[in-house]
Amino acid sequence: MYEDVFQHYRSLLRSQPIELGACWGVLRGDPRPLTVEEVVRRLGHETDELRQHALDEWPELDGAPLHLVTAQSAVMTVEPHGARLSSPGLLESLSADARIWSVSWNTDQQAWLTYARDGRCLATYDFLYEPSAGGDEPDVFDRYHEFLAEHVDVDEEDDSGYEQTLIRWWAAGMTVVELASGVRLETALLEGPLPTLLYDEM
Repeated sequence: MYEDVFQHYRSLLRSQPIELGACWGVLRGDPRPLTVEEVVRRLGHETDELRQHALDEWPELDGAPLHLVTAQSAVMTVEPHGARLSSPGLLESLSADARIWSVSWNTDQQAWLTYARDGRCLATYDFLYEPSAGGDEPDVFDRYHEFLAEHVDVDEEDDSGYEQTLIRWWAAGMTVVELASGVRLETALLEGPLPTLLYDEM
């Protein structure tokens, strides 16, 4: 079962311009679903600040984009050039009456899995180097430790090269977020212009 999900994200990363650095977050309202408009306000913005931009536009944009996508009663954020949804402080403010899972990565061999609920960041760890999540609720990600250990090894490079090794690692992190949240990021959801907030470059 895990392998089917893993292969889905390997294919997605090969087809989308986020393979070298990005952050994907899943926000589920609890007890009721969140809307894009609510998430925008929680991020400190107004809905009239939303623009429409495609995922591959970020190198030409005047700022770092945060795209918002809805699916399966959840709001997802995709940042092709940033990692705001991996910040414990921001996750705490966003997660009132909600649960948030996120994965972020970059080419400096940094990759984070984070989880927040009801205004608290309960797990955050670098899944390339740390053996387990720790924190107040380690089982959120620890149950996938064996899967991550099988697919993530910083001392082993794919025969096909460094970039394919990165894709394998990042796909493993995305797999864990889907398995933990129950929400899949489909390739079709990333096609065409998406509701987007622009931030000053970090």
